[in-house]
Amino acid sequence: MKMNNCSVNIAYFEQIPYAHLVMKNNETTLEGIEATIIYDIANSLNFNPNFSEIEWGNNTTKEDEVLEEFDIHKTIDLAFGGIIWHPEKDIDFALAYDIIDLDWLVPNEPRVSMLGLVSPLSTDVWWAILVVLIIAVFLRILIFKKMSLLEISAIIIGVAWNKQPVKLSYRIKFMSWIIFAFLLTQFYLASMAGRLLAGSNSEINTIKDLVNSGKPLAGTKTHKQLFFDAQNASDDDRESDSVFKEICDKFIILDQDDYVKTLQDLIDGVNKSYALVGVLNVSSIVTKFDPLIVHKVPETLASLPVSFATWRGLPYLTRVDEKLQQLVQGGIVSHIGTTISSKHRFLKAKEQEDASLEQNFLRMNDIAPGFYLLLAGCISGMLLLFGELIIFKIQKIKKI
Repeated sequence: MKMNNCSVNIAYFEQIPYAHLVMKNNETTLEGIEATIIYDIANSLNFNPNFSEIEWGNNTTKEDEVLEEFDIHKTIDLAFGGIIWHPEKDIDFALAYDIIDLDWLVPNEPRVSMLGLVSPLSTDVWWAILVVLIIAVFLRILIFKKMSLLEISAIIIGVAWNKQPVKLSYRIKFMSWIIFAFLLTQFYLASMAGRLLAGSNSEINTIKDLVNSGKPLAGTKTHKQLFFDAQNASDDDRESDSVFKEICDKFIILDQDDYVKTLQDLIDGVNKSYALVGVLNVSSIVTKFDPLIVHKVPETLASLPVSFATWRGLPYLTRVDEKLQQLVQGGIVSHIGTTISSKHRFLKAKEQEDASLEQNFLRMNDIAPGFYLLLAGCISGMLLLFGELIIFKIQKIKKI
C-alpha cells in the first residue's frame, strides 16, 4: 500500500531517547529512537510525516493524553513517545517493537562503615586467624621466650619489628611468620577498602527491601498506573499484595517536568532524596549507571511492551506492522536504539567533561576511613598510656 506522498499528522511526546528536538543548521529537527523508526516507515509507505507535540506536564497519563488527542484532533493518525502498548476501546496500537522494564533506581550514597573492618574476611577465616594467634602464644611460651606477646602480635599483623632472631632455625620461623602476615594483610586491605566505602543502598535487592528501607518512593501518575495494571494482571501471593499496598500508600506522584529533572539529578548524583521508577528498554537502549551513584534494584516492577498508538480502524496499520516486524527482526531497531542512546550519552559526557575529571581525584570522603583508623589508634594508645600511668602510681604508692 503506497500513500502517494501524502501528508500524515503524527503527534509525539518529547521524551529522550524516544523523541526530542535538536537544532541543526538553524533548523529544528525531531530525533530519537521512535522518531527514526517513523521516518523509516514514512519512507517505506511513501508519506510525509507532519509532527506536532503533545503537551504533557500535568498529573495525567500518556494514555489519557493520547485519547484526548484523538478525540479533539480527528486528523491525527499516529502518536508516539514511549507509549505503553495497551489497546482500549477507542485506541489501537501498532506492533510492539520492544519491551520496557519498570525498575527502581535508588541513590547510592557512599558511607563509612566500621563493620568493614570485620566483614572483609569470612567467619572461617577469622577462626583460622584466632587459631594462629593461639599458636603464637604457645610459640612465645615454648620457643620465643625472649620475645614479648606484643612483639609476636606485631609480626603476625605485619608491623615492622626492630628485633630479629639470630639462630638459623629461629630466622626460618621468623620469615614464615612475616610471609604469612604479609599475605594476610594484603588480602585483608584489598577487600577492606570496598567494604568501608560500601554503598548505603547496595544491599537492597528486592522491592520489599526497598519498602523496608524507608526511602521515599516517587514517580509519575503513569508509572503508578502501569504498576497497578501489572499487579492486577499477575498471580502473586498475599505478601506481594501487601508490599504493593505499602508502595501505593508511600508513592509520591511527581509532575512530568519535575520527574525528568529529579531523574537527571539522580543519575548525576545530585538527588539523594527519592528512589525513582525508571523505564528502561530491554533491547533497544544502552542503559548504564554509575554503581557508586545509582543502584538499580534487581527485582523488576513490571515488563511491558511499547509501541505507537493509533485510532481504531486505521487503514494502513497492517502495513505499519509489517514494516515494524522487518525492522525488529532485522536488528534495525536495536541498532537505532544503541546509536541514539550512545550518542546522547556521549554528548552529555562531553558537556560534563570538567566534572568527570574532578571525580578522578581522591576526596576527603574517600580517605575518611584512614583518618578514622588513625583516630581510633591514637585514642586507644592514649587510654593505655593513662592506664599505665595509673598502674605506675599505684605500684609506687605500694612501695612507699
